[in-house]
Amino acid sequence: MEPSQIDMARSIAEAGGHGHATFHVGVVTDHPFEDDYSDLVHGHAIVTSVPDTRAVLAEVKRVLKPGGLVSAREANFGSSVLAPDYEVIGESWAGLSEHITAADGHPSIGKELKRH
Repeated sequence: MEPSQIDMARSIAEAGGHGHATFHVGVVTDHPFEDDYSDLVHGHAIVTSVPDTRAVLAEVKRVLKPGGLVSAREANFGSSVLAPDYEVIGESWAGLSEHITAADGHPSIGKELKRH
């Protein structure tokens, strides 16, 4: 993530009347926040790329207030539909899945996340 992306997120939040929202860049398994810090934790395509799913979720649980909400949007390469598939798209998708797996990631964590 680049600083410009955080700046853009802040601007959009403020423009939408959500000036109380905060955005941070950090290590997903070691947040600089105290226990029970946040009402909401949201992640987008994070657990897909992190080898230790349990460590990520333990850190989310630590910083989340009791009764807080977790929102996640993660990949499920096994159920993705590419249409029309001009072969190169399917090959690229398979290559990306192989790359994520080779890096100890989880290309189908989206369907498995609830079990963790």
